[in-house]
Amino acid sequence: MYSAIARNKRTTVILIVAYIFIVTGVGVALSWVFGSVWPAIILGGVSIVHVVLTWFYGGRWVEAALHSHRVSAKDEPRFYRTVENLAIRNGMPIPALGVEEVDAINAYAMGLRRDRAVVGVTRGALDNLDNVELEALLSHEMAHIRNGDSRVKVLVMGLVGAMQLIAIILIGAGAQTANQANARRDNRDNGGAAVVGGFFLVLGLIFLIIGYVVGPIVQSAVSRQREYLADASGVEMTRFAPGMISLFRKFEASESGAISSAANGAMGMFYAYRRRRRGLGYLFTATHPPTWKRIERIQAIAKAP
Repeated sequence: MYSAIARNKRTTVILIVAYIFIVTGVGVALSWVFGSVWPAIILGGVSIVHVVLTWFYGGRWVEAALHSHRVSAKDEPRFYRTVENLAIRNGMPIPALGVEEVDAINAYAMGLRRDRAVVGVTRGALDNLDNVELEALLSHEMAHIRNGDSRVKVLVMGLVGAMQLIAIILIGAGAQTANQANARRDNRDNGGAAVVGGFFLVLGLIFLIIGYVVGPIVQSAVSRQREYLADASGVEMTRFAPGMISLFRKFEASESGAISSAANGAMGMFYAYRRRRRGLGYLFTATHPPTWKRIERIQAIAKAP
């Protein structure tokens, strides 16, 4: 598990460096085309603000998108006691607690730092899970925090969003340059401007494909691997694999689909469970592994000496 935590830290650094490299490259190219440093300064400034806000407030944004509210030990004593016991046994700070008022059975974790993390559950989980199943569910979420998964997920989501924004900027810049070249047909520099405009349009289309096709596929693949790791880490925390297996079987039996409407799209990767849809395309974009595979891996862990 410690190697996985170290790997997540390296992934975080790589994502931030990749983000800076891409934004810097695009900013320099735009400044060269327009003959001014302002495009690079503006894009660089926006990117710095984006990284800072994502780092410090990314968890809050996700929490707001999930429509959850904070609760205290007095509000939800059973919830608090379970999280507290897991935190103490595993040497972790007690995270803030949140509840999403929906009937679905699910939970979520977020926070780029352990000391600013939030663990939440749905009302359906509190009402329908027994103590063993609730502990298994919350151990899965606590594992996400311990392993640094929330940080990686938020940064990957931010990088994909940045790719999409850069694609729009490049396509807009390319279209503007091409239009200006077309308006000055009698100018001898017209051909060069048209080529530059075409270059930016092609580059913008490449970023568009990365941001809207490749990015989400990679984002989903990262999420699936993090879910497997959180399952294994959760079992390690509770030392009781049958509790996790019982939880997943209850997920499958839930008529509510075990997911809230807020979990659609990218937000779904922050939940413990997401019902898989049918279709070839969903094999690549599913944020969670099939439940039977998760149960199979947990059973293998339980049988291991």
